[in-house]
Amino acid sequence: YHPLSALHYSPKDWVVRQFDRPEQGCGFIQAIRLPQAPEDRIVVHPKGLRSEAVYVFTNPETGAKRKLRGAEVMRDGFAFAQPKRQGSIWFYQAK
Repeated sequence: YHPLSALHYSPKDWVVRQFDRPEQGCGFIQAIRLPQAPEDRIVVHPKGLRSEAVYVFTNPETGAKRKLRGAEVMRDGFAFAQPKRQGSIWFYQAK
């Protein structure tokens, strides 16, 4: 488990958490934009990914997929964009 946003909770923030299974090369990132968060986009930097691995990120609700190298996503981050009071989950698996 890795918190990817501030640990304090305010209705003006995003809450982003990563649940990682490093021994299996998979996990998911959950992002929730709280009701008063002014920014409609947040970029987070996942932890514990293998820099040499290629990861497929999948959003099961939309069917969207992103294919990213571990080094790239840890360096440049992973972006979430969503309306207020909504959340999303992206599952990832090393290929």
